[in-house]
Amino acid sequence: MLNKYSLAVALAAILTGCESSSSNRPTPALDSTTYTVIDGYLSAAEVYVISPTDNIKTLIGETDANGQIQISDEYKEYAVIAKIIAGHTTDSDHAGFVTKNYEMRGTANSVVVTPFTTLAYMNQISISELAVVLQLDEADVGGDYVKTADGKAYLVARTLATQFDADSSNDAADVDALQTLASDAASYIDSFLPVMGDDLNNIELKIDTNDHSLSYQLRVSSPTI
Repeated sequence: MLNKYSLAVALAAILTGCESSSSNRPTPALDSTTYTVIDGYLSAAEVYVISPTDNIKTLIGETDANGQIQISDEYKEYAVIAKIIAGHTTDSDHAGFVTKNYEMRGTANSVVVTPFTTLAYMNQISISELAVVLQLDEADVGGDYVKTADGKAYLVARTLATQFDADSSNDAADVDALQTLASDAASYIDSFLPVMGDDLNNIELKIDTNDHSLSYQLRVSSPTI
């Protein structure tokens, strides 16, 4: 049987251990927000944030199988950049890895990083303004257009993404051409929809390198019509 002194020592040791255990517990994580990187849903895209004051770039991590990543709310005022890496990133649009490097940027108050947010960022206009220019629904331009039933915004976004560079700061010099392409793609779809059919997810637009005119083809390697 323990005497009073031994019991007091044992009790003190237990309390000290509890305090030590408590002090070593990890600090609860800061609140975070889910961001989605979309051309189709892009998995294993590298996501960075850039400080608005000194342009320091911080790697957050890679997107998951759904193109999503958690970003701490401490970076709420930071620009979000997604790097899509050939041979590493996958796109829900098609099987296998993407075949070119390109970069996209998010906009303030947006939880998606898409060709549309990239264009809005480069042109320094709001998502609302871009939607008016492209004559697309604002919800599609500023959100997850993959889930849109008619597929129009999705096809415009896929077409736009083909023209992005590995460094989105380089794209800024071509912002007028990129915006014209997006507008032309939206108008082209409206004009040729009766011929292309209702399932635009099976269509891709091709850009003529000489006169920048558009044509379309099935995404299963059918000849261009």
